[in-house]
Amino acid sequence: MYILEHLLIFFGFVLGNLFNFSIIHYLLRNNEDYQKLEYHQKCYMVKNLSKSMILLIFLVTGLNKLYNGLVHQIYDDYWMTIYGSLYVSTDFTGLMVVPKLHMTTVIHHICVILFGIINLSVDFDQDGFHRVLLPLTAFSCIPYIVNFYLAYRWTPLPFNNDILIKFCFWTYLVSICFNFVYQHYFVFYLYGNHPFHYVYLVLYYWAILRDDLKLLQYLLYKGYGVTSAKETLINMFS
Repeated sequence: MYILEHLLIFFGFVLGNLFNFSIIHYLLRNNEDYQKLEYHQKCYMVKNLSKSMILLIFLVTGLNKLYNGLVHQIYDDYWMTIYGSLYVSTDFTGLMVVPKLHMTTVIHHICVILFGIINLSVDFDQDGFHRVLLPLTAFSCIPYIVNFYLAYRWTPLPFNNDILIKFCFWTYLVSICFNFVYQHYFVFYLYGNHPFHYVYLVLYYWAILRDDLKLLQYLLYKGYGVTSAKETLINMFS
């Protein structure tokens, strides 16, 4: 019954995402820049706008619970599962609706869905390695502004685009670094070595971190014009 209840909540979130997509598309339907986009670009834009709003709501409403979990190791199983399902629903819906996604993004979304299945079947009140999903989700929500930028990258923005891109880059970089540290803290310090932990890390490196670094590389190029590793530090701090 517990899993069934959360499955219903998860698919409720999916329907909510689809409803968001419809509303955003309706509001943008007469926008000239939006009309010029190809179908897959419109889907990508709507998906990222919806996701950025959901991640922002996630942070505002769940910040206290995230802080208690990450800092004090105090978990609320019901809300951890709810927030996890909400996050996974955004990737699940995007995978369903948006065509022509990059393969690394598709792999990222599939991996998130697999973690979402684990999220539905564990008890966060009980100590265990499954709690590693909290920092993974939390630090993926903090750079919600990146999704906002990705939504509007094909259309002109009414403010300084250069500042936005650089802010997105640094926010994303800090989030990736903290996430990386927490993942290894959980694997090697809190819960010791176990074969499953290494399987998890392989998935994290291959599906999550690889996609994050590709996006970070894109933001670095757009924000600082970096075209080679040699130019990175020079352009970032010039």
